[in-house]
Amino acid sequence: MGNVKFFTGYLRKIWEEQKPLAVLFKTDSSYYLYDTGTNKILKCDSLTYDLLEKLFYEDFEPAVGAFLKKNGEDGFVKTVSTLKKSIENQDLFVLYEVTNADLFPGKEELQETISTMSNELSLEVTEECNLRCIYCVHNDDNRENRNHGSGNMNIETAIAAIDFLKKNSEKSHQVAIGFYGGEPFINFPVIKKSIEYAKKTFPDKKVEFSVTSNGTLLTPGIARFLFENNINVTVSIDGKEAVHDRYRKNLSGSGSYKKTVTGLRTLFKEYGARFKDKISLYSVYAPPFSLEQIRDRTNLWEELDWLPHDIRANIVYYSGPRIPGVSHSEDTDLLQWAFENYINSKKEETQPHPYAVSMIEKLLTVFSQRPVYKKAIDKFPLHGCCLPAHRRIFVTVSGDFRICEKIPGSAPTIGNVKEGVNFDILYDKYLKEYKDMSLQVCKKCWAINICESCFIDGFDENGLSYDKKMERCESKRLAAGKKMYYFCKALEMMPGIQDYFAATKLK
Repeated sequence: MGNVKFFTGYLRKIWEEQKPLAVLFKTDSSYYLYDTGTNKILKCDSLTYDLLEKLFYEDFEPAVGAFLKKNGEDGFVKTVSTLKKSIENQDLFVLYEVTNADLFPGKEELQETISTMSNELSLEVTEECNLRCIYCVHNDDNRENRNHGSGNMNIETAIAAIDFLKKNSEKSHQVAIGFYGGEPFINFPVIKKSIEYAKKTFPDKKVEFSVTSNGTLLTPGIARFLFENNINVTVSIDGKEAVHDRYRKNLSGSGSYKKTVTGLRTLFKEYGARFKDKISLYSVYAPPFSLEQIRDRTNLWEELDWLPHDIRANIVYYSGPRIPGVSHSEDTDLLQWAFENYINSKKEETQPHPYAVSMIEKLLTVFSQRPVYKKAIDKFPLHGCCLPAHRRIFVTVSGDFRICEKIPGSAPTIGNVKEGVNFDILYDKYLKEYKDMSLQVCKKCWAINICESCFIDGFDENGLSYDKKMERCESKRLAAGKKMYYFCKALEMMPGIQDYFAATKLK
């Protein structure tokens, strides 16, 4: 009885007043504990899992009482004794609340980094688009962003932006310039001149160029220029004709599939053997969600038999406002489909579907490369946020700087091509005010280390929004848990795969 009292007292110190930040989950064959303070994922036996489950999700006294009743004093003492060793050896269950989360140490270091190590520009060369995709962030139903406009970036603005990148990338080994819209090829002359100018401006530094397009305006001449200048092109295509044309429509309301495929085929002919390395596909998995919808997207390769099966292809869930007249209930998990396709293909030594490769290999790489700490840390990264203006600056048609193309229009600009980055706004509005608001939401969340939430989840049409942040949290936490589950399941089914992805460069 003395040992029962001792171990009950030990557990009471950890669990009675509040619960440490951690989460339990299990696969078909194993039990797991994720500890937030150390970022560790640990296997545990069924008895330990049962005890922890009771401690985390029930009041303390009933939890201990139920475990004792089920497993007896000997079972209790043995389980807690083993658990105690793990807690002390692994430094588990130390963290109850995050009080110190940050993006960067301070304003001076921020300014030094951005002034010498800027990496990428994304140039909004036009607000115009020849399509009216129903789920586009610039459509009439999305109040957080501008509607389709008529503005076009002039070459002077593009040159000023490139000059800014040159001035502020002294310590960067390479830089990147992307072209964005609207539909970027509406303003192809500025794209062409910008690329030519950038090559002259960075004679001794590698410059990666990219453009994101709906593909409908691609001509043999444009494709030839892109190929000759080694440009990466992402073409938006949702799947087979019927599913693509459901949402990606032209100004008259007709589908755009045939023109998109014509543009894609033009690139294929021009790029030849380099097509699969320089061209990528982008698909939006929009409602209604179903297995049939997944098949209509993944079967694109059957409809286009010339399309390489090892091309890079990304698919993402639609995350905008509700689409009128369409059910948004999710009855098929895209991640589950991708995991099963990837694992089964590896077992059969066949090529996984490009969408499955994109989703699962990113997941495996991110979790394999996550930092794991011997001792619980007391300072945390602010979930999935990048360092604004360091990784990328989005330049609008008028030359204003924004932190990225996805941020709602109400979010503050952070400078412009004439005056450079406004570090006061950048630090105060994004690093400080956003951090302070987010910490209210995130301080009690077990997923803070592996959450992919970022600035776009904290702004709505009125600016910084605690309510929007809260709305997005549950889905982000659920997504983090699902990905961790599939990561562990992959390790069970393919032992040793973590070593490979720990050394993989994330594309």
